[in-house]
Amino acid sequence: ADLKNLINEAALIAVRAGSDDIRMSDIEQARERHTIGRERSSLRLDEKEKRAVAYHEGGHALAAFLDEEADPIYKVTVLPTGMALGVTQQLPIDERHIYMLSYLEAKIRVMLGGRAAEMVVLGQPTTGGQHDLVQATKLARAIVREFGMSEALGPIGYGSERQVFLGEELARGHEYSEQTAEVIDREVQRILSVALEELVERFSHLRPGLDALADRLVEKESLTGQEALETVRTALDPVRREALNGAQTIAATPA
Repeated sequence: ADLKNLINEAALIAVRAGSDDIRMSDIEQARERHTIGRERSSLRLDEKEKRAVAYHEGGHALAAFLDEEADPIYKVTVLPTGMALGVTQQLPIDERHIYMLSYLEAKIRVMLGGRAAEMVVLGQPTTGGQHDLVQATKLARAIVREFGMSEALGPIGYGSERQVFLGEELARGHEYSEQTAEVIDREVQRILSVALEELVERFSHLRPGLDALADRLVEKESLTGQEALETVRTALDPVRREALNGAQTIAATPA
C-alpha cells in the first residue's frame, strides 16, 4: 500500500511536469513529500534568515561528516519544506535491527549539529532547533532510562515512556524513586551538554568548511550529500580535512 501511494504521487508529479514517463526524480520527489512534507514555495525567507537556516542545516551535515558512525547525508536544503525552514536528510547504508551506543551517540550529535553551528557563528541559539532538541532529549532519555547504557544508572531498564490516564498512573505507581528520576535528568542533561560542547569546539576549528557550506546553500538552496561534503573538503586545509570521517554519501539524485 505504501509503494502504491508512492507511485501514485510520483505519477501525478510526472503529469504536472509534462512527462509521459514516471522518472526516478519524480519518485524521489514523491518520497520526500511522504517523509518530510511538501515544499512551501509561498514562504520566502529574507537573506538574514536564509543564511541562519543555511548555517543550521550545514551544522547537521558537518556533524555527520565528522562521525563515521553517522548515517550518510543524502540531501541538504534551505527551502522551507513541511513545517521546517530547512531539511537535512540522512539515509542509512544498511538496514539495522539493533543499535550500538556509539551509533545512538552519533545520532544525538547530528541532531545537535544545528545548535552547535548557531553558537559558533551567531553566538546564540535560535528557535529553529526546537524539534532537534526534543528528539535529541527523547533519545538521550531512552539511552539512560530504557536501554541501560548509562554508567550513572547502570544496566537497568524501565521500559518505554507513554502517556497514561491519571487513574492508571495512580494505580500503577511509580516505577522508580524521585532520587532515581533526578539521576536520569542529570545524566540526560550531561549527555546533551557534553555532545554540544564537543561540537562547538570542533566546529570552531573547522569554521572555514562550515562557512563555505552555508555560502553554497544560500546560493544553490539544495545540495546532494556529496556536493555538501566536497564543499567542506575544498574549504579545509589537508590537516583539518582529515577530521571528515563520515561515510560517503550518494553522489547525485538519480535522473
